[in-house]
Amino acid sequence: MASSMIGLSRVSQLADRLPADCPVSQRLEEGAEDLDAEWVVHVKGNASLPALDLDAALAKGNPLRARIEPSDDLPETPFLILVEGNLEVDAAIVSEDARGAAGLVVLGDLHAHDVVVGGQLLYVLGTLAVRDLLWGDGDRGELRVLGGATARVALFTDDCHVRIGGGERFNFLFDEIRGVHSLAEFSSEEIAAVFPSHCFDGIDDGESGIRPMLDRHAIVQSLRNGDGVVRSDREINAFMPQAADLFQDETISVENVRALIGCGLVKAGESNAFGWFGQTDFVVSDRHQDKDGDRIPERVYITLWKAFDFHL
Repeated sequence: MASSMIGLSRVSQLADRLPADCPVSQRLEEGAEDLDAEWVVHVKGNASLPALDLDAALAKGNPLRARIEPSDDLPETPFLILVEGNLEVDAAIVSEDARGAAGLVVLGDLHAHDVVVGGQLLYVLGTLAVRDLLWGDGDRGELRVLGGATARVALFTDDCHVRIGGGERFNFLFDEIRGVHSLAEFSSEEIAAVFPSHCFDGIDDGESGIRPMLDRHAIVQSLRNGDGVVRSDREINAFMPQAADLFQDETISVENVRALIGCGLVKAGESNAFGWFGQTDFVVSDRHQDKDGDRIPERVYITLWKAFDFHL
């Protein structure tokens, strides 16, 4: 750990150190007296850690515990960790306990290899930079970043409260929360390209979204053991190759539909092309007259199993 002063205080003693828009500050303003006596690990200055388990931040063997004066009152899991500086975590920041894990407030930048949290607050005043997986999960959790966020894979599920200011850049985004364009917008099947088989929970087909497909416990345990949980970019792109030059843009337009119809899916001498991938069935039709004499226009028909039907 980098040179920094680390101590243990009560929330009431550090209330003036928390940003005004931090949810903990807001709860204190609303008179939440039950927070006054909660324990806070207070890190003054920049710090680095090999890993950070928010379920047991002060358990024996944890680097944070080794830097704090031994005490009979020392809790295994504090209410909050407050870092007044930058925090670098070589491996993963994880939590599995949706109700009892420590919150984390960083008043500088936060860098980590992976971040998998749910059920608690993760507040970053500066930039959040995650090398591989950023996963915010659970309706009791909140991910709030003011200075921008980057990650190779970002996953937001199960009504987690996500607020990212300052811009974001994710190579692969699965977002079931904010209504933004992402790989989870219409179908869950792309998640199989990102995670290896041991990260999945049984044979869930994704009908209820991404979260039931994944084994959160297995993912957290793998990260605790120092193992990676997402495939490389090359493996992901090989699983779901994209024709970057086929369409003008990502909008559904007459020009893009015609580009799909004319790209060679419908073979010469035929009128339709049928196919499927995962949960998606599609029919691409060139303009023709069917066997009943009906005139069929150029069209694309897509069915996402038990989810959507599109007729373009």
